[in-house]
Amino acid sequence: MLRPVDAGPLEELEVRLLVEGVNRRYGYDFSGFHLGPLVRAARRARRREGLPTVSALLERLLRDAACMDRLLVDLARRRTPLFHEPELFLAIREEVIPILRTYPRPRIWVAGGGSGHDLHAMAIVLQEEGLLERCRLYATDLSDSAVRAAREGTVRAAELPRASEAYRRTGGRGSLEAYLRIDGGRAAFDPGLGEKVVFASHFVVTDAVFNEFNLILCRNLLRTLTGPLQRRVADLLHRSLDLLGFLCLGGGESIELSPHERCYEAASPPARLFRRVR
Repeated sequence: MLRPVDAGPLEELEVRLLVEGVNRRYGYDFSGFHLGPLVRAARRARRREGLPTVSALLERLLRDAACMDRLLVDLARRRTPLFHEPELFLAIREEVIPILRTYPRPRIWVAGGGSGHDLHAMAIVLQEEGLLERCRLYATDLSDSAVRAAREGTVRAAELPRASEAYRRTGGRGSLEAYLRIDGGRAAFDPGLGEKVVFASHFVVTDAVFNEFNLILCRNLLRTLTGPLQRRVADLLHRSLDLLGFLCLGGGESIELSPHERCYEAASPPARLFRRVR
């Protein structure tokens, strides 16, 4: 479930006006998003820009495209820890990897990558399974600035013990630190993990299908959307997935959100891993 947000009537009105202004000025439509993520993103942006109100933030956004780029990074931010829900990545190793081995060039899409943690976790799994060189990974988010943030994603050093334990539970075959370059309080991913990745901006709310994939990871995005938008995005994911391909969702998300629910079967309960069977 989404964390509740304590927004007063005035702040809620300001955020709704900001959404309208952003849509009219830049063409990004966030009207189908839940209020909570929008309020939190607006608050982060307002504090970063040193502004007293969301209304002041909107005024700056309308005149400053660079400020809009920074807001898009805030809106794309979904703080999914590295190897979050390790049972999913274990299921990928056990259920998905054997199928991917049968394809000459498996295609994998990490949609709405946020922090970049799911992308790099997936790359680590593929590397250990001897598949990374054969795969083509696509990592997308709603703007170039958001994609750049995912590509340059880091892990806080304080999070490494938890991440290392999660990695071990996925069936990890070595040391997580071998894939990281630790510098002070943060750790950067080995650049080699991104060599087979195509990074591109793609707004799943409005953009079209751009390829067909054998595996799609789209975690913790659908739950930020209201019902009609959830179904629209779930339809896009369905049309982007090959028959017998796999779809990974996040905590609190279900294939029941999709208008094509009957086309899927659970591949490895309780992990949120589904296979398209029709």
